[in-house]
Amino acid sequence: MAKITLFGFMGAGKTSVGRELARRLGIPFFDSDTIIEEKFGNISRIFEKKGEAFFRKAEEETVTEILRKKGDFVLSLGGGAALSEKIRKTAITESIPIYLKCRVKTAFKRVEGSGRPLAKNFETFEKLFSERKELYESLPFFADTERKSAEEIASEIENFLSPEHFSKPHKAEISVISISETKKRFKGFYITDKNVFKLYRPLFSGRKGVSIPPGENSKTMRTVLSIYEKLLSYGITRNNFITYAGGGVVGDIAGFVSATLLRGVPLVAIPTTLLSMTDSAIGGKNGVNLPQGKNLIGTFYFPEYTLINPIFLNTLPASEIKNGSGEIFKYAVLSENGLFEILEKAEGDVFKSLVSKEIIAKSVKEKIKFIEEDPFDRKGIRAFLNLGHTVGHTVEKLSSFSVKHGEAVAFGTIVSAFYSLKNGFIKKRDYNRIIALYKKMGFSPPGSAFSYEDVLNAMMFDKKREGGTIFWIVPVKYNKCVSVRTDIKDIAKAYEEVANENTRN
Repeated sequence: MAKITLFGFMGAGKTSVGRELARRLGIPFFDSDTIIEEKFGNISRIFEKKGEAFFRKAEEETVTEILRKKGDFVLSLGGGAALSEKIRKTAITESIPIYLKCRVKTAFKRVEGSGRPLAKNFETFEKLFSERKELYESLPFFADTERKSAEEIASEIENFLSPEHFSKPHKAEISVISISETKKRFKGFYITDKNVFKLYRPLFSGRKGVSIPPGENSKTMRTVLSIYEKLLSYGITRNNFITYAGGGVVGDIAGFVSATLLRGVPLVAIPTTLLSMTDSAIGGKNGVNLPQGKNLIGTFYFPEYTLINPIFLNTLPASEIKNGSGEIFKYAVLSENGLFEILEKAEGDVFKSLVSKEIIAKSVKEKIKFIEEDPFDRKGIRAFLNLGHTVGHTVEKLSSFSVKHGEAVAFGTIVSAFYSLKNGFIKKRDYNRIIALYKKMGFSPPGSAFSYEDVLNAMMFDKKREGGTIFWIVPVKYNKCVSVRTDIKDIAKAYEEVANENTRN
């Protein structure tokens, strides 16, 4: 269970939805305006006699006091509560904040004639709505309330808050919880990067650990050795835990350190990026890079527990959401579980919407499907997860990692689709759907084309290469793939054709 805070403009339905949600969850419901009136008197009179500034101060004190109470509850806030940075920050740390979203005309129709001091005419109401919209949209999640009853909205939120648990290949949970609740899942020493440490400093207070520079350039043996030395200086033993909080780079390094330090220290994984939530945090792979290529040193080492909490997506820049979307695009092409169709229909800021957890869950389930029967990548089943990676890793390396992993994988996926079309493995209409979704998700091929020779030489260091061939994963439908033994020269040629076509366009 959790504390849930409902934000939104006047008329968004916060009180009616809040009451219904609390009833469904079996927890108390509080309305901040009601509590303020109990303490200070009628809100309209407060505005008349003491002014809005007094009311906002009283609101800020009241709301932050409620949010710091122990126990679970649903809290409905007044329309202007989002104006307070303190309220927004406290709500994000101590609760699950959800913005109830509706059109301005819908909101005004609901409150017209109610006597609210800030809803006397539509022009003023609309101006206020526009001024606050950006603040509402800065919150981690939103629920669209247009043409829905309070019961329907509460049901959607209840489903969104319901955790999903996995026991194979290792214990994992997708759960929307507050930052404060997330901290309770930490065990032992931490490994993170400096960006995550700065953004979520309260997560690490009271614990010892290591914060590394962010980015792919940290995935080196030099970084690993420095972490060994630091943790040993703290007195770590095999009975302790290592908890990592971060993206794929932090996860790769923390996994490798946990697997090798003292011949194995238990690991807790808390991925904080979309890419790591949907891919790298599941399955136990870890590794560091060499000058010759990515992840050439690594192990399989399963975490004791993985917490996937979508609340962390709120602080990701758009570029990192796009980066994570590359692996989700891959899963959509790989999967017949409906993910492709969900992404085709999705509109707006998908990863702040209530459908975000479903997209993450379907991606995780798709990965688990392939690794359950082949956890150590020996039977060729897990190899299907390499869709897009053969070309993707090559593009990353040749660009000196200026092209992000997810974007490189998405591009690698359309190169494999092009090869499939050219060789008659996939129908044109299915190929077109793949390309259309690629574009809809905001992707475009990397700006500069690398030479055929450079691509070919880079692929010589691919871990999956056997002589001059690779078992390459290619689509045969918009949502189904097969493994085809392919000459790496043909892969390089397919890359060249797709990249040059983009350059010409």
